[in-house]
Order: sequence, then C-alpha cells, then structure tokens
Amino acid sequence: MDRLTRLMWVTTSLLAAAVIMTAGAGCRDSDPAAGIDDPQVAEWVRALVDADEEELSWVLYDVKELRLRPLVPFLLDLLERPEDLGEFGAATIIEILGNTGDPRAAELLARMAVESSDSYLRWMAARQLGRMGDETQVDYLISSLGVEDPESRLGAVLALWWLGAAEAGEPLKELMVGSYGPYAREVGRAILSIQGLSSSAFFVEQLSSPNPYTRRAATAGLGWRGNDEVVEHLIKRLNTDDDQEVQEMAASSLGIIGGPAAVEALEQALARTSGDVRSAVAAALSRVDGQLKHAAPLLEALGDSRPDVRQWVVEALADVDSEDATEALVAVLQDDPDTDVRRRATKVLGARGSQRAVRPLVETLGDQDTSLVRDAVRALGRIGHPDAVKPLVELARDSVPEDTRMPSYAIDALADIGTDEAVSILGSLLEDDGFCGQRQATAANALGRIGGPRATQELLSALRHGNSRAISPLGKIGDERAVPLLLQNLDSFGAIGALGKCGDEAVVPELVKLIESADYEELCEITIALGDLGGELAVETLVGLLESPKVVIRKLAVESLGKTGDPVAFEAVVTLLENDPRQIVRLAAAEAVGRIGGERALPILLEKLRDENFCVREGAARGLGHLGDRAAVEPLIEALDDRYVVVQEAVVHALGELGDRRAVEPLEKRYADPGFWFGRAAKEALEKIGRE
Repeated sequence: MDRLTRLMWVTTSLLAAAVIMTAGAGCRDSDPAAGIDDPQVAEWVRALVDADEEELSWVLYDVKELRLRPLVPFLLDLLERPEDLGEFGAATIIEILGNTGDPRAAELLARMAVESSDSYLRWMAARQLGRMGDETQVDYLISSLGVEDPESRLGAVLALWWLGAAEAGEPLKELMVGSYGPYAREVGRAILSIQGLSSSAFFVEQLSSPNPYTRRAATAGLGWRGNDEVVEHLIKRLNTDDDQEVQEMAASSLGIIGGPAAVEALEQALARTSGDVRSAVAAALSRVDGQLKHAAPLLEALGDSRPDVRQWVVEALADVDSEDATEALVAVLQDDPDTDVRRRATKVLGARGSQRAVRPLVETLGDQDTSLVRDAVRALGRIGHPDAVKPLVELARDSVPEDTRMPSYAIDALADIGTDEAVSILGSLLEDDGFCGQRQATAANALGRIGGPRATQELLSALRHGNSRAISPLGKIGDERAVPLLLQNLDSFGAIGALGKCGDEAVVPELVKLIESADYEELCEITIALGDLGGELAVETLVGLLESPKVVIRKLAVESLGKTGDPVAFEAVVTLLENDPRQIVRLAAAEAVGRIGGERALPILLEKLRDENFCVREGAARGLGHLGDRAAVEPLIEALDDRYVVVQEAVVHALGELGDRRAVEPLEKRYADPGFWFGRAAKEALEKIGRE
C-alpha cells in the first residue's frame, strides 16, 4: 500500500479532502500541493503526505482545524456528484464543509439534508448545517416540511433541530399535529430542543390527539422534558389509551420522571398488563432508583412467560432492599430456564453485594454457559467474600477451551476480593513457571490494583527473579522500596514510567543521563517521568525539551511542566503557547499555564479563551479550571456558546471546578437542552457547585 493510499485509510474528516484533492490533481510524484494558492493549505497538504510514522497522527489532528476555505468551491463541485465519491467520501466532504463554516456550503448542505437518497448523508448534512449555525436556509427547510417524502421531511426536521431555529417551532408543531406518522418523535424532540420547557403545555394538549403518532410523540416528549405536573396525564395515557405504543411510551416517561405517583401507577400497571406493555412497565420500574417500596408486584411478575419481562423485573429488584428480593434473585439464578435472565440476576446479586448469593454463584462456576460463568466470577469479585477465593483460584489455573479469557476474569475477581490470602495466591501465580505469560501479567496487574505492602512485596519478589511483568504494577502502587530494583532494570519496558511514580528527585539525574541515547518511545517515557518527579533539574530538562523537533515530545514536556507547577517554567510555557505551530501543543501549553498559575496566568488565559483556534480555547478553559480564579466565571459562561463541542465540554468542567453559583442558571439551561452534547457533564458540574 503506497503512502497516499495509506493516508486515505487513516484520515478522518478534513484530511480526506486534502488526500482526495492531491489524488485528483495527479501530482503524487511531484509537489502534492501544486496548484494550491493558499500557502497555509499547501503547507498542511505537504505535511500530510510527508509525515513520518511518529508524526502522522499528530499531523492529522492538526489538519482538522484548518478551515480550507480556498478549497470550498472544489469540494462543492465534488459533492454535486456524490455517487462518484461513495458514501464515505461524500460524508467526509460534508463534515469538512461544515467545519469550514463557509456560507457557500450552506445551500448545498440544506439541499442534501432534504433531497439526498442516502439516509446517512441526509443525517450528516443536517448535522453539519446545524454545527455551522448558518440560518440562511431556514426558510427553505421550513418549506421542505411540507414535501410528501417522509425521509425528506425528516432531513428538514433534523437540520432545523440542530440549527435551533426559533421560527421553526410553530411549523414543527403543525407537522406534529398533522397526519405525519413516521419520525413523529423526532419532530417532538426538535420542538423541545427549540422551545424548551415552554412547550410542555402543547405536548399535554396533544395527548388527546386522535392521531396515535402524535400521541406517541407527546408521551415520549413529556418524558424527555416533563416534571411532576404532567405525571397525571401520562398515567391516564398508560391506563386508558387504545394504542399500545402510546401506553409503552407513557410507561417509559413515567419511569424517567419518577416520583411516588408515577411509581405507584407503574406498580399497579405491572400487575394488570401483559406483553410489550408489561415489558415497558417493568423497564420503567428498573429506572426509578431508590423509589421502589413494594417487592410484591415485582415478585409476582417473575412468573411471566416472557424472558424480557423477567429480565427487567430482575433489574428493578436491584433497588429493593429486602430479604424476599434477595431470595427471589437467588431462585432466578438457580432455576430460570432462560440464560439471559440468569445472567441479569447474577449481575444484580453482585451489585447488591449479597453474602447470601456466594454459594449459589460458586455453584454457577460449573455451568456450561461461559457467559454466565464470567458474570458469576465478576459478581463474586464484587461481593468480596473470602469463601470465593479457592473456587476462583481453581478457575484461574484451569484451561477453559470455550473461553481462554476465563482465568483472567478469575484473577481480576481475586484482585477485587483483595484479602491477604488472595494476595499470596496471586503472588504464587505470578512466579509459577507453568502459568502462561498473559496470565502472569494479569496476576501482576491484579496485585497492582490491590496495592499495599503485601502486594508490593510479592511484586518485588517476582522482579528479583527476573519477571519484568511486575514493573508497571509497581509503578501503579508507587512504593519507594521499588526504586533500587527499577534502577537495575531501566532497559525493561515500563521501568522509566514506574520510576516516575515510585521515586523522587534523587533519581532524576539517572533519567537525564538516558536522554542522549533514548529512542523515541523511551524519550516519551522520560519526559512524563520527569514531570512526575519534579525538582530543579527535571524542570530545567523539560524546558530544554520544549525545543524538540518532535510534536509529541513538546506536548508531553509542557504537560509535565504543568504537573510540576514550578513558576520557573512559566515564561517558557507562555512562549510555547504563543509560538508553537501545532495546535495540540498550544492546547497543552494553555492548560499548563493554568496549572502553574501566578498573577499573569489569568489575563493570558482569558485572552486565549477568545483565540481563533478551537484547541487553544479548549486548553484555556481547562487552564482556567485549574487556576481556580473566579474572575473567570463570566467569560467562561459566555464560552458555553462556543461552536466547538470540545470547548463547551472544557468550559463545563471548568465552571464545575470554580464552584461559583453564577454558573448554576447557565448550566441548568444546558442540562435541560436535548441538543447540548454534555448534559451529564453539566449535571456533574452543578453537583460540584452545590457542594461548595
């Protein structure tokens, strides 16, 4: 495979365009950027083709940020003939065009979102049009809501959804109220995304629609954005609607909203429903964490003839803290005719930490179904009872032809149990010459997970006997007793990194001596280890590595300087932030500025939060989170609207770290927005602020 073909396989998004362009120009044997007027574009196209193996992935990452607007006419021309490109090629160019933000691309993307015969390309075009935020095509998209083809209407709906076009709210409501059948739920989600909680009354009203598709969309929508006020309406749909799918969606929405009234209605429905509706009710009950009070309806439903119902009931029983629930789960494990139901019971018993389940789970280790045995092993590890040690050791030593990984699962479970007996046994497995290398490595890693003096001693014993598999786990434990042996084994894989975790400044000179003769991978390890160890010599050496010709070394060096937090490095890090040609290095430098801190850090990071490069903005947001200065709160709130999701995510985390209540309302708004990619991160940030 020649170099250009290899690049075609590994490129994603923007890079494929550069490769397609150079291939189309027929210039493989000459200048790959011949005919490109824009010098920046030409530089990166050459970098793509000329990068060596070590640099290639970083060149690809950097090229993604290029706007490549000079190529937009060429790409638009290619996209007019998508059948010549294939689905992957056309999708790649659509993604590139969206990333450019060039308004010339908006018309074609809108047209493809509606008119393409390929459903994936319609979805891609709609998504990228939304990412561009170009609303010049909103009128065309709204008019396309009236076309006959439901797939075309869906494309228009998705594009309007991702654009967040306020003027599309009412037309979308008309579409949902009309005879529109397929994709009614997508229409409902688009309305919720655009209008938010203010549309709840509209959805409640549509619960009475004669159109079952509309009622389905309404019941599902109220689950996405409903509250206690809509529970009674959903209960009515669950109990009285003549459409089975509406009942199922009402159950699901009640499970999402939760609360005493919703749980009571679901428990009652579980006793009287059957088939798919009962399955949906059981699934809903499995979601109401901590709210189930009565085991009786669930225990009765364990007798249902449908395995899917029994699976969901088992899942729901995980939340019922009673002996009856435990006994029922053990009975399912031992007697249910369906293996998947037994597997679910195994997982739930493990999660409950039920001592009562230990013997039944040990008995399950002899089952013929290896998936069930694997789940039983993991459950025994989670419960952590010493009675499970010997059966797990037997399994760890056995050869299981049906699943060669089973011994490794057993070793991991022994690590979870973590008793002195388990540590001793893992040590003996590590030094057992009859034990294969992979299993020895698993045993070593298990000891690293357990940690503590006993595990360290077992690993040191193995290393003294020449077993280098003990090195990385020793680094994970970080016990300084490992330093002398690690220094004796510096030529072994992982020893340098382990020294960084176990040692102190005293070992820095030994690592610095290695730099001159180190290969690329060793230099990466040394750079990281110097950041872990810190000290004057480590900082001085890392500052020197900022001038490395290797992108990755500069990135690792500036990250390590950030970890040291040494103000001596501040000027060098700022210089790198201002001048390095690679955006991934500048991202790391911005974050390091925040870690090092100092009075100059805040204005520098606030300026970089508005940088034209999205990677730098991401790094600045991360740096502001590390810096901890609440003067950054308002600028960070403004940055929540950044068009790049990686920046949004970094901003959300930074606001959580700062813990200022001014961020509560903006974060709640993002959490309530179905179109916001990082709702979970926003929730975590809100929880952090609540603890301040």
